[in-house]
Amino acid sequence: MKENNNPLVDKKVEDLLKPRYKVIADYPFCPFEVGEILYEHEGKFYVYEDSGRYPINPEAFPAVFKKLEWWEERKESEMPKYVKNAADGYIFELMEQSKHTPCLVVVGHYYEPHKWHTGTHSLYDLLPATLEEYLNKKQ
Repeated sequence: MKENNNPLVDKKVEDLLKPRYKVIADYPFCPFEVGEILYEHEGKFYVYEDSGRYPINPEAFPAVFKKLEWWEERKESEMPKYVKNAADGYIFELMEQSKHTPCLVVVGHYYEPHKWHTGTHSLYDLLPATLEEYLNKKQ
C-alpha cells in the first residue's frame, strides 16, 4: 500500500471523527490503489496523489469502499492521547493499543485523587478527547 499524502490530515480531535473510507477492491480504470484511504474535504471524498486529488462518492460503492471507524487504519502517531467513553463521557489517558486486536486499548485514569488505575477498553466504545477535557474531568 502506498502512503497517502493527504494535506488535510490533522491531529485535532474533530478531524479524527471525520468519515474516512478504505479502498478494498479494484474496478476498471480505478484511480485508486487497494488499501488507500479516502478523506473528506468540503463534503467530498478524495485520495491525494502526486498528480492531484480524485473525488468519489464511496457510499455509492460499498463493495469497493469500506467506511472506517475513527480509530481504524491510524498510525500510533495519529491517535489521540486522551479518549472518552461514548456512553458516560468519562475520560481516560490512552496508554497502549493492542497489536493483535487493534480495537482494544489499555487506558489509565485516576479513580481517586492520587490512585492511578489501568484497564482495557474497546475503541468501539470510545471517542477522542482533548487534554483540556481530561484535566477538567480530573478535578
